[in-house]
Amino acid sequence: MQGSYFGKAPFLIDPVTAIKAMATGKLIDVEFVNGCKIKDPDESGFSAAIELARSVDIVIFFGELDQSIEGESVDRTSITVPDIQFSLIHQLEKVVRSSIHVVIMSGSGLDLTYIHDSPQFGSLIWMGYAGQSDGLAISNVVFDQYNPGGRLPITMYSASYVDDVNIDRALERTFNVLTRLGWFDPPEQQFYRQLTKADVDTPQSRKLSLESAQDSIILLKNVNRSMPLHIDPLINKKIALIEPTANATESMQESYFGKTPFLIDPGAAIKAMTAGKLIDVEFMNGCKIKDPDESGFSVAIELARSADIVILFGGLDQSIEGESVDHTSITVPDIQLSLIHQLEKVVRSPIHVVIISDSGLDLTYIRVSP
Repeated sequence: MQGSYFGKAPFLIDPVTAIKAMATGKLIDVEFVNGCKIKDPDESGFSAAIELARSVDIVIFFGELDQSIEGESVDRTSITVPDIQFSLIHQLEKVVRSSIHVVIMSGSGLDLTYIHDSPQFGSLIWMGYAGQSDGLAISNVVFDQYNPGGRLPITMYSASYVDDVNIDRALERTFNVLTRLGWFDPPEQQFYRQLTKADVDTPQSRKLSLESAQDSIILLKNVNRSMPLHIDPLINKKIALIEPTANATESMQESYFGKTPFLIDPGAAIKAMTAGKLIDVEFMNGCKIKDPDESGFSVAIELARSADIVILFGGLDQSIEGESVDHTSITVPDIQLSLIHQLEKVVRSPIHVVIISDSGLDLTYIRVSP
């Protein structure tokens, strides 16, 4: 009902609840059965749905897509209703006393030709992800409180909104770009068609990946040039790496990423760079990103107490910031600041803090504190 982007709704009314509420006290028997899931091929619910359809006077079938089929990070592989839903519809056709009414909920267009053209279906209603009142809206349509008739599923602009000159200009620009990209050239002449798996994860691309990562790092504070750390003075010393993002991999990639040939988290990279150099690098997960659990504090504090250098890796992840999640605060999560305060009391030298996040944070305390 809510689609890809939604906050915490004060209420949610699904179609079944709304229809039952509207029929309450009117001697109308409204029964519901879950005949199938959105796309799961399991038909175990068919028999109960068929028996209910056989016994009733009116059948309303609610079909839909969800964010596992269409969404910000999911592209559809078909423009039809999922096969399992069509299979159930065909079974219901065989037993109903009257025509079936079909309601389809989706965020984008579907090929509903069969349902539209077959006389077995009395009505076909499409509704998008309209939000928390979707159920109430469709019940108003079902019980004649609102008439959606005469409305196209897609808004059509008036003829005067755009003219042929603008259309031609847009097409010319599009074809110009496609031509420059070699879209209309023979396949053997198209550069990108010649690329193979051998062109993925090359030394050049690894070099570019490292350069991009390095260029994205910003040094906000560096008291007495304490960073960078030089290897020779660290011999026979201990470095403490304290979570929650020292071994982060998914957070490093943010919201949009594919299958990478490798992932090197900060902790693994630091250990690899100091291997064989008589430098003791130890890692401890002091806390999670935002979980208020402090059970890991004591071991992190003891490690920090015994180390010569402490590097704390903090930050955010996709549970705090992302396509469908908005910040509720611009500070580092409370649990991380609490851990920092505890570490301050025991360290031998100033703490080095690395923050991994996709957006700006208020780091005033860390910047101001000596």
